[in-house]
Parts: sequence; structure tokens; C-alpha cells
Amino acid sequence: DAIAYTPDAANVRTGSIVVGAVTTNFSAIEGVSIDGLGGADTATLNGTANAETVVLTPAGNASGSLRVGASSPLSFASLETVTVDTTQSAGDTLVINGTGGNDTISITGTNATLNGQSFTLTGQEAVVANLGSGDDTATVTALAGITVAVNGGDPSASDTLTFNGSG
Repeated sequence: DAIAYTPDAANVRTGSIVVGAVTTNFSAIEGVSIDGLGGADTATLNGTANAETVVLTPAGNASGSLRVGASSPLSFASLETVTVDTTQSAGDTLVINGTGGNDTISITGTNATLNGQSFTLTGQEAVVANLGSGDDTATVTALAGITVAVNGGDPSASDTLTFNGSG
């Protein structure tokens, strides 16, 4: 199934979910859950027209959570292909939260893969990876116009960062 989640820019607990050709609007909702129920689901998790911070917390097995600014938090499961689209409004930051254990992340500006779970990235001006405790490994490949910050957490002496520049 093709799935799209879009929070409303003006009303923080309002938005829409589109599955195939069916649109479901929601309002005054404190939390939203999407379960792909297996298969080959493709999801686009959208930001809004506002400049905001989008927080993505992958949980493995095609699941995790997303919060766009002050919008209702989204939890998702069984979404095999996920695009996080911040809609290219100036000042958008995507924060990717790791685990309390050993994390491995690769960030290219158009993709982020955390512990084997991959996300296509669109529209963000900055990416921040918070990897938490553990022996973390980060690989960053530069992309013009996107700022990347990696926070390795404790113990900091065992984390590694590989930066691949261009030109």
C-alpha cells in the first residue's frame, strides 16, 4: 500500500492519512498509529510548510515514531519503505534518535540508515543524529546545503565518525 501522513501546519493535533486513494482526516487527536500489516508498504511521512524540527526514532523491524514540531506523535509499524519529507520550508531540521546501545548510522543527505533501517530523506536543511550511549559508528557523506551533526553520547572515547567529502 502507498501511505502518506501529513500533519496540519496550523492545528497541532490535526492532519490527514492517505492509504491508496482513501483519505482520512483527523482532528483533536493526541497520537496517531499506522500499521502496514506486512506486504510491501511505501510510506511518505510529511512535514508542514512551517520551519520546524522533525524527530524520527527508528525502532527496527520497519517501525518507529515521528514527531513534526508540536504535532500529534506518529507511531508506525510494518512500513517497509519510508520517506521523511520535511517539505523544504526554510529551517527544517531532522533529528534521528538512536538507541541506548551500539548504533551504526549512515547519512548521505538523501538517505539515513540506522542499525539497518533505511529512510529516504527529502527537504531538510539539517540532520542531527543523537546516537546515545554505546560504541557508535557514524558515516556521513556531504551534500551541499545540508548541515549534519552527530552526537555520539557516552562513552565518547569509543565512538567513530567517518566523513566523506566531495571534490
